[in-house]
Amino acid sequence: LHKYGSLTNYRGIFHVTPHCEWLLYYSKNAYSIKLSNAQEYKITEIGSIPIQLQRRNVIIVQQVWHMPNLRWSLISISIMVHYV
Repeated sequence: LHKYGSLTNYRGIFHVTPHCEWLLYYSKNAYSIKLSNAQEYKITEIGSIPIQLQRRNVIIVQQVWHMPNLRWSLISISIMVHYV
């Protein structure tokens, strides 16, 4: 059996991914942000992604931004620690 937990935006930390296929539930958006490297990145969707942890636990990370121009996903590990 899977146990489900849910994470939302926590203390101003956000989660991003270039992989739109990971998003379960999402809404289309047309936002953009400028990161510390002064480059502007488009946010095309905001949704939820499942992450499987140890012991078959699955959590749903909510409010994940889909930013197609990023190279890697950035998921905050510090707020998921209590689910492990």
